[in-house]
Amino acid sequence: MPHRVQRGFTLCNHTCQRRQCKTRHGRILWAKEGSSAMRHSKNKKLHPGCKFPCPVAVNEDYTRNSTEEDHAVEIRTMVLAGSSSKAIDDTFSKRIPKWNVGLVNWRLLVTQRSVCGHD
Repeated sequence: MPHRVQRGFTLCNHTCQRRQCKTRHGRILWAKEGSSAMRHSKNKKLHPGCKFPCPVAVNEDYTRNSTEEDHAVEIRTMVLAGSSSKAIDDTFSKRIPKWNVGLVNWRLLVTQRSVCGHD
């Protein structure tokens, strides 16, 4: 049976930490395929004292699928870090089906969530 590529992003689902977990590149979004999101999320050293009400402690939901709100947060982070629109499109177009390349796409996400002052 051929391998089915998983597109999209996932996030570490631990809510027991003060800050949201990030990749080694400082991003909250982890690629669904080829990333170490699950290995990270299961690492007890990175999440000491994990207990109720953290979803991982309750149902072992180690990761969760990203939402448009998560995408907006990531775009805001990238914009504030000085990323170009091409870099933003490269990041999202590889993982999000039907991503419309160009400023219009990511600026709408950012503006809808009022997370950035770009117009």
